[in-house]
Amino acid sequence: MHRKASEGMVRDIRSIQRHLDTLSEHFDIESDDRAKPYGYRWKERAQGIALPTLTPQESLMLRLAHATRMDASASARGTGSG
Repeated sequence: MHRKASEGMVRDIRSIQRHLDTLSEHFDIESDDRAKPYGYRWKERAQGIALPTLTPQESLMLRLAHATRMDASASARGTGSG
């Protein structure tokens, strides 16, 4: 199991591989399936993914919303600091 401890997210390796397989169907990503675990990389001359950038204000708002969500989640589990 893979865990992103700061966010409490748990994913097994097979789920991650399935997501990578799906992404490689829609983007310029290739998989190297000669040996396990498979490798994934951008294809040569791939354009990558164009993601919008956030303004400083949008970044702050997103960070505050995430912190509020994490605080509410901790309180719901009874692990809050209050």
